[in-house]
Amino acid sequence: MGDGSNNTALDKDEILERYALEKAKRSGDVSDRHYTRLEGKFSHFQIDPHTPYHERSSVEREVTAVVLGSGWAGIHSGLNIKLAGIDDVCVIDKAGDFGGVWYWNRYPGVACDTESYIYMPMLEEMGVMPKANYASGAEILAHAQAIARKYGLYENALLQTGVTEARWDEKANRWRLTTDRGDAITTKYFVVTAGALQTPKLPRIDGVEDFAGHCFHTSRWDYEYTGGDSSGGLSRLAGKRVAIIGTGATAIQCIPHLAQSAGHLYVVQRTPSTIDVRNEHPTDKNWYTSQPPGWQMERIRNFNTVTAMEPFTVDLVDDGWTRPAVEAARRIRPDMASGEVQAVLDAVDLETTERIRARVSEVVHDPAVAERLKAWYPRMCKRPCFHDGYLDVYNRDNVTLVDTEGRGVESITPEGFSVNGKQYDVDCIIYSTGFELGPYAETPVTLPVFGKDGLTLKDKWRDGATTMHGFHIHGFPNFFMVSIAQSAWGFNFMQMLLEQGKHIGYLIGELERRGANRAEVTATAEAAWVAHHESLATRMANVENCTPGWVNNEGNLSIRTARGGAYGGGVNAFLTILEQWRAKGDLEGLAIE
Repeated sequence: MGDGSNNTALDKDEILERYALEKAKRSGDVSDRHYTRLEGKFSHFQIDPHTPYHERSSVEREVTAVVLGSGWAGIHSGLNIKLAGIDDVCVIDKAGDFGGVWYWNRYPGVACDTESYIYMPMLEEMGVMPKANYASGAEILAHAQAIARKYGLYENALLQTGVTEARWDEKANRWRLTTDRGDAITTKYFVVTAGALQTPKLPRIDGVEDFAGHCFHTSRWDYEYTGGDSSGGLSRLAGKRVAIIGTGATAIQCIPHLAQSAGHLYVVQRTPSTIDVRNEHPTDKNWYTSQPPGWQMERIRNFNTVTAMEPFTVDLVDDGWTRPAVEAARRIRPDMASGEVQAVLDAVDLETTERIRARVSEVVHDPAVAERLKAWYPRMCKRPCFHDGYLDVYNRDNVTLVDTEGRGVESITPEGFSVNGKQYDVDCIIYSTGFELGPYAETPVTLPVFGKDGLTLKDKWRDGATTMHGFHIHGFPNFFMVSIAQSAWGFNFMQMLLEQGKHIGYLIGELERRGANRAEVTATAEAAWVAHHESLATRMANVENCTPGWVNNEGNLSIRTARGGAYGGGVNAFLTILEQWRAKGDLEGLAIE
């Protein structure tokens, strides 16, 4: 066992052959590469179902900092700017309240898929104990809004407001923003926190506009139609034929609730997800209250260290995210060459995925259905899923798995949908088809942002993202970005949002302390970071053999894709770079006036 060889390793060639077969099946499906515009019949996919629209007068305001986005990235950026001594921070968002992904996504069963104690930030500062080891979306949303209130982010916020243009005024050294409310906002610093899980994605399927029944996207759940709330109880679906298209992380959580309430549920699957054990349980109050000061940050850092397989003495979280890494770390020796290390990683991944596939057969009674639910690809090709009740759904008489064999839905008809030449009549179609953004997101490109000499981000990034540290863009003074592009990305994404917010607060606070009017990354510093980022873009090689999906940009990999991806050196290395950069104290790479 210690050398990484076992029964799974003996079947490696057979498994890899199956991986290649499943990838080939899906490589011809382009439905996810082209989207249906969310207008006309689908305009309601963008409507905020959570907060009634409030009319207000337009405002004209000058502030020190504008933060675009009221999700976790915006909250952390805003509060850290305030902690740096700057009170006039204006948060702008089209959402009706703070919360970001947790504001928009309120489907039944919504919850975090990493441990609550490392995902929910600032537990010690807020004096909060999560109810369970995996918090519900409602609990996370309430926590986000409580933090925003505590740090005064509601005071100057412009919610239910979209920015229509942001333009740099070279003479005044200010950003001038206009909004869809007629507002005119002038700000010294402009921070864009580009959320990746908010704008629904609707694949372009033949006949998608022809369906005569009801339809909605999981991120805009229609409880008026289904009844119930995010805890379930979808009573209005009784007797209805419901189809859900998609079997990713969102669908895994809401499908059990749909199955309990619908007359009949059709689960339409292009590619199955890996479904590992979740082991959900209430928080042990005695354990929680006995933790020493600083325990949460220690736990967060330990999780990141373990999953990165860096030296550690204990696995504090000990869950489905960390155990494969612990096993790999146990087998890897200091004298191993890189090829030997990769062989160990591959062996552990094969063993993990084989165990997950075996669990499907153990839970699902029908062998044919079980086979179609098995994921044949390396585990990290798609977001790993953890659920204790999802697989049991397929033992119900009112649930039918419609496997598209990787080809996706053939067509939507007035009565329902067609897959592999077979028609399925339904009353409702729920699209669990993801969001317009993935890890190669270039959200700022879609924003009407104009830098020096009218330069647009779209033109600036024509050949791919260019930044320093993922924050600064040459040609856009006093502009700061929080996204995945050229920044780090870990399994517990909240840690990165915390650290990015901390860095934003430092940057703006330090510029104010120095009395600076403007700061802009130099072209040289930007180019150096891009070159460094590209040199570490090994993550692309690890996803080339994946089935098409958001992790590998639907199979479209290129240098442009790599530039928009996460930092290849890993979270800890990236954070060390930022810490050392701050410690030097000279704001290296920035031209300051």
